[in-house]
Amino acid sequence: MTASPGTVARAKMHKAGPEFSAVVWGSMRSEEQFRSPTELAEFLRFLLDRGVTTLDTANTYGYPDPYTVEEFLGRAVKEVGRDRFEIVTKCGIQRVSPHRPVNRIRHFDFSEQEIRRSIDRSLEKLGVDYVDVVLLHRPDYLMDPDETAGALEALIAEEGLADQVTWSDEMSLIEVQDQFARSDIVIEQLSNSIIGLAGSDAMATGRPVIGNAQSDWFEATFGEIPPICQANSPEQVCEQLQRLVFNPEERERIGIVGRRYVERHFDPVQAARNCLQFFEQGLG
Repeated sequence: MTASPGTVARAKMHKAGPEFSAVVWGSMRSEEQFRSPTELAEFLRFLLDRGVTTLDTANTYGYPDPYTVEEFLGRAVKEVGRDRFEIVTKCGIQRVSPHRPVNRIRHFDFSEQEIRRSIDRSLEKLGVDYVDVVLLHRPDYLMDPDETAGALEALIAEEGLADQVTWSDEMSLIEVQDQFARSDIVIEQLSNSIIGLAGSDAMATGRPVIGNAQSDWFEATFGEIPPICQANSPEQVCEQLQRLVFNPEERERIGIVGRRYVERHFDPVQAARNCLQFFEQGLG
């Protein structure tokens, strides 16, 4: 991984594949953040000046309705220049939207037909001839793995990318926890999201977690707010990082408190009690 003064590092996901900026900008809320594609284009130039060239999007992103961000982003990219960016998009999540009247409920679809259809739609909406990376948007435990893998293998062969692909097994929970244990700080879901099991697993390994606790929900559910480093804006993330990076004693203290929180609420016996309580409340 290399970097020039004042710019972020460059990285490769595969030794034979293209380079990406080590910092990736996400477009999910861009229609809320910017008044027009031209205003977004100015921000993209700001990113380029700092070496951030990789843009993340998804066909399902949009505000106020899903499925509109790719077109918004594509118009901005066109103003700046497609060849100056790497574009990452995603497929699979199906949301209820006036732009997808066929979707009556939110669900996943990783069928070969939908993967191909989604990629074609993304290319059209973005106004580009290609995207650099396509991701399956979150795991779907009901998918047909043979069909999904077959679709990906066919697409890889059609695009001549076989030498740039490594098939990897899913990481086990033990491997995930090992990665947490090797880290000094873990950043979980931010913005309007909520910390999930990854945050709990990180706290279980004694690591401080930066994220958005959404205190009302946790207090109503568990009777207390998780001891994480609260942040749901770029400024708050920077403040928490500055607080932790230069203070190993504070990292250790928060890690210990987080571990105790997980022991109180997520040990097997307590988890079983919580489940029974929820079921009893639901049955009235």
